[in-house]
Amino acid sequence: MRGGKSLADRGVIPRMLSSIYRRCRKVEKDTDGATQVDVSMSYYEIYCDRVYDLFEPPEKRTPSGLPIRDNGGKTVVVGLTEKPCKTLKEFETLYDQANINRSTSATKVGYAGQNVRGDIANLM
Repeated sequence: MRGGKSLADRGVIPRMLSSIYRRCRKVEKDTDGATQVDVSMSYYEIYCDRVYDLFEPPEKRTPSGLPIRDNGGKTVVVGLTEKPCKTLKEFETLYDQANINRSTSATKVGYAGQNVRGDIANLM
């Protein structure tokens, strides 16, 4: 999902965001600035059946994780941090910071029950 730092080695999430930012610039250009697109992101992992905000350092997390609620048919992670990222560079910085907070074993190999989810929200 993450891949390497070079353009050719980037993973799915960085490639997707690169495409989103290109599309945002095109929409803004095509509408002569009448349409503005704002991008924000949340990033979480599901580890041992608990949801953790990756923008929060592990030492500040509650052991039970974040609560999940149903909001009119949409699943919501209560208390999940959402950060604006105006440029691809800002996204990459936030993404790298959040990845430091992922749960990994001593060998830096992800736990077998670990799922990491990126939620790129609020494309307005």
